[in-house]
Amino acid sequence: MAIFTKEPGTKTGTEIFTSNGEPTGIDILDFWKWNKSNLLEKKTLNELARFIVARALNNASPLKENFPSWDLESKSGKRLSVRTDAFCENGKIKKNAQIKFSILGHMGDKNTPGFTGFQRRWSDVFIFCLLTTKDPEKVNPLDLDQWNFYVVPTRVLDEKDRNSSHITLGALLGIDHTVCKFHDLKVAIDSL
Repeated sequence: MAIFTKEPGTKTGTEIFTSNGEPTGIDILDFWKWNKSNLLEKKTLNELARFIVARALNNASPLKENFPSWDLESKSGKRLSVRTDAFCENGKIKKNAQIKFSILGHMGDKNTPGFTGFQRRWSDVFIFCLLTTKDPEKVNPLDLDQWNFYVVPTRVLDEKDRNSSHITLGALLGIDHTVCKFHDLKVAIDSL
């Protein structure tokens, strides 16, 4: 039984909830299971993909870092935006749904170097993560062989259309990109 601390740091999952100063029998692990067990739910899948990319880059930080205007940063300083889609969501195949990824620019944080007050894409590289399995019975986001990673320099997206908010898989395949699996992702990003 661990006591909650406010200091940033990795939690063990055994930190307990209390009421009237007494343990309730509920711990953070209960919350994590309740909140994040559906890995195929869109928001959770997005966070999972971000985690997978961080691990592919050998980002050893046990905690998610929050950057002002992008998702991750490589050890060489490349700013990365990670976007996700899947053929199956919530254990069901998407009906008549097109695979598309957000590429929307935003104002950014005023403390970010280069801030101008205008919308733009702040990353150096976009990584589009696609969970490729189309069979709801076989989809498993923990099986890294079921993922394809499309690595695109942000300048390529800007040259194509600076104002687009999304890119479809078909359009993505028509621009300069590198497609790879998990074990080659770090090399693909580092080579840009």
